[in-house]
Amino acid sequence: GSIADTEAVGFYLVKTYVKRLAKNGARKIDESYKFDLKDKIKVVIKPVIVTKSKTHNSVMAALRKKTYEFLKDYCDKNEYEKVLLSVAGNQLQRELQKILSKVYPVTVCQFSIVERI
Repeated sequence: GSIADTEAVGFYLVKTYVKRLAKNGARKIDESYKFDLKDKIKVVIKPVIVTKSKTHNSVMAALRKKTYEFLKDYCDKNEYEKVLLSVAGNQLQRELQKILSKVYPVTVCQFSIVERI
């Protein structure tokens, strides 16, 4: 037939872009998390978070904890396609940045990798 069926593999940012995100005087958090989604698909999500200025390690730990809690809750409630669409549309990043900015001012909140395992 003339109908093609496709499925998204993942979402990736260019590595050179990720390297240029952090300016002098700012701290960058690179983490990697594995989650099970609502539809039983396993994914790897690698958030990149840049703070507005230099921060203490305790603040960085609080940001990591909030990030994990938010993503775990989001992944438990959503399917793979919904997660990829919200990351590609920058919706998930905006929601996460609002939550993290309550802990400490965050200038950048992106996902370098979101892929199926």
